[in-house]
Amino acid sequence: MFGLGLPELAVIVVIALIIFGPDKLPEIARGIGKAMKEVKKITSSVEMSFKDEFDSIMQDGEPDSADKTATGTSDEATTPKPPKPPKPPKPPKPPKAPESADQPAPPQTESEA
Repeated sequence: MFGLGLPELAVIVVIALIIFGPDKLPEIARGIGKAMKEVKKITSSVEMSFKDEFDSIMQDGEPDSADKTATGTSDEATTPKPPKPPKPPKPPKPPKAPESADQPAPPQTESEA
């Protein structure tokens, strides 16, 4: 177990007890235990799928076609898609002229009057 003996584990537990306190320590240990159980479950699942695939290759000489599409190793899944073309840049907006009271109003046309 990572080369840790009983004295090292005792020191780690005492330090954790000092840092987290006796109330939080069981919750933390429970959370770590659940996470380790989930990791072990996932790794065993991946290991079994590799083992099954290896066994089918050894028996048939080729991978199962159903497993190819499920695991994403088919030709369509490994063929890279072409990159999307870049979007054209937006034209710059013309600067707005500052409005001031010194500027005269634009002349009105006959249709506006």
